[in-house]
Amino acid sequence: MKKAYISLSLVATLSLLASCGNTALNQTPEQTSTGTNLETNQEAVKVETGNTVSVHYTGTLEDGEKFDSSLDRGTPLEFTAGAGQMIAGFDAGVMGMQVGEKKTIEIEPADGYGEYDATKMQTVEKSTLASFEAAGYKLEAGETIPTQFGQIAIKEVDGENITLDLNHPLAGKKLIFDVELLEIK
Repeated sequence: MKKAYISLSLVATLSLLASCGNTALNQTPEQTSTGTNLETNQEAVKVETGNTVSVHYTGTLEDGEKFDSSLDRGTPLEFTAGAGQMIAGFDAGVMGMQVGEKKTIEIEPADGYGEYDATKMQTVEKSTLASFEAAGYKLEAGETIPTQFGQIAIKEVDGENITLDLNHPLAGKKLIFDVELLEIK
């Protein structure tokens, strides 16, 4: 009879502790050191439209060629998610991520820098680019010149005419980003 009493009182005590939210009985291993479930709290915080986020990333092409990396610069990229500050595929790819999460985002041209557009080739007279030449830029095929719209590639030089490619250098290319979410503000 005494054993039954001890078992019932132990059960009653355990039930009371559980109903009061006592930490020892309800905790997962992640909780025991701090008394809070850090994992659950992190799961609750996911990137949403309007969040300012900080990420490290490395961007490569399908052949493995790296075209950009925040790690190389040693400075994370910070932007407002869903505000159009990033290419659409990158923006969509970070939505729902949690701090500390790493992910590979594959972006088709339509959600990156667009499809390559042959109509964006423009031929101009070399004299219209004289200021670039005076500033030390070579007006030769394969070179680029800086503009307010980004780098513009020189595709061909034919006497006094220069053909410029106004497409973004990554237009028409599938982009692969390895991303780590560092912070959500």
